[in-house]
Amino acid sequence: MAKKHKLAGARIDARTQLDVAEAVELIKSVAADTRVTGFKYNKKVRIHLTDEAAGELSFCVMHKYPILEFSAMVQPGPPTRVSTTVDSYATSQETLMLIPIAPKQLEGYPWYRQFMANLGAALSGRDPESTIEIIEREAAR
Repeated sequence: MAKKHKLAGARIDARTQLDVAEAVELIKSVAADTRVTGFKYNKKVRIHLTDEAAGELSFCVMHKYPILEFSAMVQPGPPTRVSTTVDSYATSQETLMLIPIAPKQLEGYPWYRQFMANLGAALSGRDPESTIEIIEREAAR
């Protein structure tokens, strides 16, 4: 099995006084409004809600096909816990005559990263007492 990408464990972990329904609606709203500037395909790439169950939302960053899938979980509290995880992803790597010349890139990651930042800001805006932690890489063990 291939080694996981260094950003595959990126996630947000937040605690808030918002109720579960408010948090779910906020997550949906943030996903629908997330945009990333400076990318060639920005207008064609969107975050789509693919599934919704009790307290769990599944999303995919979509270009012509899903390039990154992630889940957002909302667990009742108090405090209500909001977290995300990357479920599946595609990578790309620049090569020159089949020789890798750049590190592997996690496709769709800029949109997921922007989503996490926007979600953190939205949670703080609605509940200034919330605690938000965005983790991009696991600490070395």
